[in-house]
Amino acid sequence: MFGPMLRPAPVNVPAMILQATGGIADKRLRDYACHRLSGDMSRPPVKPARGRSADDNRWRNVCIVGYLIPPLLRAEFPPTRNEATETESACSIVSQALAKIGIKLGEKAIAKIWARYSSFHDILGAQRDI
Repeated sequence: MFGPMLRPAPVNVPAMILQATGGIADKRLRDYACHRLSGDMSRPPVKPARGRSADDNRWRNVCIVGYLIPPLLRAEFPPTRNEATETESACSIVSQALAKIGIKLGEKAIAKIWARYSSFHDILGAQRDI
């Protein structure tokens, strides 16, 4: 089927060339590269992504800013508070409420969400009466 010049090359040719030429000075690294190139060694496992997807978090954040904080603002709670202040803020109340249903978001995290998405509240919250 193939002539002598057209035979397919073995899959591990790069490994054989690397081993023969000593292209990598460190023997352990050269041996590792040869094993990887020849297919003797499997690929390292890929770790699964941690946490939720960005879309899930974005939806959660918009819900916090659009549905949970506005009623507290209408009840005249400040959106955030100084760390030295002992009075409750909307972010501290939302954090406590979420903790009761198993969502672990601290007050600082809620305050960061508020800082990032509060402009949506100005657009959406002014039109909605919850």
